[in-house]
Amino acid sequence: RSLLHGNYHLPGNQQPAYKIPYPPGFPALLAPVAFFAPSNLNYYKIPCFLLSFGVIFLFFLLRRDFLTSMLLLLQPLMIFFSQTVMSEIPFLFFILLTFYLFENYSEYRRMPFILSVLSFIVFLIRPIGIVIFPSIALFYVLKKKYRDVSSFSVLSIILVSVYFISRPGVSSGGNFFSYLQDPQFVFQNIL
Repeated sequence: RSLLHGNYHLPGNQQPAYKIPYPPGFPALLAPVAFFAPSNLNYYKIPCFLLSFGVIFLFFLLRRDFLTSMLLLLQPLMIFFSQTVMSEIPFLFFILLTFYLFENYSEYRRMPFILSVLSFIVFLIRPIGIVIFPSIALFYVLKKKYRDVSSFSVLSIILVSVYFISRPGVSSGGNFFSYLQDPQFVFQNIL
């Protein structure tokens, strides 16, 4: 709900957002549910449930194996996470979508831009998603697609930099690097 009102913080926690290690991607995914049905917590399960079918479909498109996709559908952890309000399913969906587009449409002229945006969404859902940026850049380098790696890298750096610079607390007196002096910030967000 805090995203709907423009002040991102965890429920019951009024400290500035730069002190909170949770990125805003998953709450942004849940914000439309909070807008239409703020009091019913069962509705918050709908995005994860729908994206779990997207995970199965993308897994099928990547593997081209119906039996393995059905086994994933019936896997107990998949069933559990599709019925909970956690970021695992959306994170997996956007990673698989990035891999699918990367594997099947990497020759498309605008693909570095699309992959940068999708990688940024992965990063916004879970911070560990930042590892997808160097992975894609390394692939472009190994394939000797220097124009693609440069456009992907520049856009990715711009997106991540804008995210860190525009976070609340940063824009009101200092920059992101000034917070590296705060041990609590370093241990919660970086380590």
